[in-house]
Amino acid sequence: VTGRTSNWSAPVEFTAGEPDAAADLVSFLQITEVMYHPLDAGSEFIEVFNRNATTSLNLGGARFTAGIGFEFPADTLLPPLGFALITKAADLATFRSFYHVPATTQVFGPYTGVLDNSGETLTLKAGSGAAVIASFTYSPLAPWPVLDDTGGRSLVPREGGPADPADPAHWRASATIGGSAGLADPAPEAFFVSVPRLLANSLQVHIEAPAGRAYTLQSSTNAIDWVPVASLTGPSDQSLPLPAGGRIWFLRAVQP
Repeated sequence: VTGRTSNWSAPVEFTAGEPDAAADLVSFLQITEVMYHPLDAGSEFIEVFNRNATTSLNLGGARFTAGIGFEFPADTLLPPLGFALITKAADLATFRSFYHVPATTQVFGPYTGVLDNSGETLTLKAGSGAAVIASFTYSPLAPWPVLDDTGGRSLVPREGGPADPADPAHWRASATIGGSAGLADPAPEAFFVSVPRLLANSLQVHIEAPAGRAYTLQSSTNAIDWVPVASLTGPSDQSLPLPAGGRIWFLRAVQP
């Protein structure tokens, strides 16, 4: 016994929060393009975007834990309003040339795994055991955008769509074949009708159109005589009965 009095304070209970960098990733990092069915099977990619207009994001340690396998290298900085691409391609220079990627856009890869053309879950986390930045299960079938069976278009966020990437209405098909790797996808100025996807008893087709624009979907068996199928407004997914007798069927969107 020394006779000294204790100077220890009473214990304080607290819960450790996530590092600021991880919290910033959850707030500002967005998946802005998924090329899961490219024209060239080796040129898949996922695009991410920093929505913060003033501050760079440290991507180091952020990782995809479902769909593909990839972890960003330590101290990877994504500048304000900047894009980065993660690809399956092993030759990054060829990938850049194929998609005309801007020189300022960082490209990483190759990732492990393959983006399933039949749909699967993609999950991006801020780090090992950290918070989820984004997680969604895409599909080639409605209500998700029905992309051409031949491939080449990507999923990109729809202008004015819901914020949740798990909501199919968050997405639309890219305005052009090849997508817009490393760039904001331009708003579609013209209509296009995807190549119909054949199901057991119907055809699924996606019509990309400017939001609020009214038009009529028409069909024909000879590309000469057209009959109306549906009156629609804006982007739409339609399930249509199979043509009788297996006849060739043409579809088009016509503005009034």
